[in-house]
Amino acid sequence: MWQVSKTLLFILIYGFIFSQQDTTISLKGLLELSEDSTSVKIKITPGKLYINDSSETIRMDKNGLFINDSSETIVMDKKGIIIQTDSEQIVINKNGIFINTGNKKTLSISPSGSYEEDDQKQEDEHKHYHKKTYPYWSSGFILELGVNNYLSSEGIGLPTAYDTTMSLKPASFHSAIYYVGKYNLTEYWAFRTGIGIDINRASFNSNATWGRDSVKVYVARYPKDVVKNRFKTVSLVVPLMINWQSSGNLGFGIGGYVGLIIDSKHKIKYLNGSGAIAKAKIPGSYNLNQLRYGVKLQFKFANSLGLYVNYDLSPYFKEGSTQNNFNQFAVGVVLS
Repeated sequence: MWQVSKTLLFILIYGFIFSQQDTTISLKGLLELSEDSTSVKIKITPGKLYINDSSETIRMDKNGLFINDSSETIVMDKKGIIIQTDSEQIVINKNGIFINTGNKKTLSISPSGSYEEDDQKQEDEHKHYHKKTYPYWSSGFILELGVNNYLSSEGIGLPTAYDTTMSLKPASFHSAIYYVGKYNLTEYWAFRTGIGIDINRASFNSNATWGRDSVKVYVARYPKDVVKNRFKTVSLVVPLMINWQSSGNLGFGIGGYVGLIIDSKHKIKYLNGSGAIAKAKIPGSYNLNQLRYGVKLQFKFANSLGLYVNYDLSPYFKEGSTQNNFNQFAVGVVLS
């Protein structure tokens, strides 16, 4: 009796959730029932339903319905239904009904009639049923962790006019997190775009800071015994990428990005009069070029691991604010 009631309940819920696209159901909690000394566990979370007893497991989520017991497995999603037993397999989809009886013969029923065919045709139908169709959308988060530096006509690093005073540290860090949509054009090619937060932290070995009270770029001095000196910028960035992915784990991406600096400040730790460490934050625009744009490269060599290079084509400071302008770049590891 429980088996019949459970199946009917599950089909009703499945039909209600997945046939009404404009309806959203959000249930939370864990319910445990017992009937005839059999422990039945029902777990309901947002978008998922899980039922388990000693002989059967039923799972439902946005991908479809899965039922499994000791002798039968049923999978149902938007493409159709597969019923698998020890002796036969039944596939039901828009092309008809395909029954493999396990004796090297397959019965196929379609709108044009019924006939028998060999296992190869059934195997082809099964592969076609599971094959992805293109194009389609997917989405997810991407994390970048690396180091940043600058490039001028003098090479890597700040121009001598600034670095002599500011003394840039090699250990300047870059990080970014994006939420991107991936438009899969084919099995190998995809277009990606989204939005993210990009953070660059430049570290200096001195008490020198960028000046913020002039239309021209200049170097100022913080009037304390500085222990740590960092200049931080936070940007809102939109990437635009074309990606290629092999049938294995290798891949690459090329494209660009455009962004807007939404926060910039010096963060300083210094020794106060009593010798204790104190902190100061000095926000300002610092004549920075608020609009950022550049090129981006990614190289993928593992399932979710790769390398990235970002290079700002936009100059670091506003045009006309300095004769020693430069560009920013970052390299590191990307996780997707």
